[in-house]
Amino acid sequence: MTISSNTAIEAAILDKPLLILQPNIPYHYNYNKNQHHDHLAKAQAGEIIKNRKDLIYALTRVTTEPN
Repeated sequence: MTISSNTAIEAAILDKPLLILQPNIPYHYNYNKNQHHDHLAKAQAGEIIKNRKDLIYALTRVTTEPN
């Protein structure tokens, strides 16, 4: 699981599922005015998690589906 880090690269290299956390987090716009942290979500690099329901659904799929 990651918002934006090397974890995504490691998951891709190791062929592991990636959960991209995209919660609604307030931040200081003057310090964070780029869209760096949503790059993984835009690239559809893994399952996008925006809330609790998304997380439960993704974890259920990862642990029960054979592929």
